[in-house]
Amino acid sequence: MTPQKHRDCSTKISLWLCGILCLCGVNEFFRNLLEVPRDAFIATTTAVALIIDGVRIPFYLASHAESLSRHAPVIAMMTAGTLVGTIVGCAVLKGIPERLFRRVISGPIVALGLFMLLRSDLPR
Repeated sequence: MTPQKHRDCSTKISLWLCGILCLCGVNEFFRNLLEVPRDAFIATTTAVALIIDGVRIPFYLASHAESLSRHAPVIAMMTAGTLVGTIVGCAVLKGIPERLFRRVISGPIVALGLFMLLRSDLPR
């Protein structure tokens, strides 16, 4: 198997697995199983994202520093937008009842799962 075919196959398998996991609602399952409060759920999700980005960013800096420096103004605007979105999101979140929050979280997870599953091109 050539490296390109291997990469294509592993990408399809990854998409398929992610699709199945999202459709199964792994995120929602654990949240309901553990009965984690909404704020703790969001804090945990945010912490995981920060850890992933904290590991990823040094590799981007090492391999694409020149390209990133050319796009510094755009990156700064995107960072500011993220901070504003976080502040606004926290205010909006306080007005959403817990039950509605669970439904709102479940919908995109299922939609993302379907998208990845259909995109994988593996037998269904």
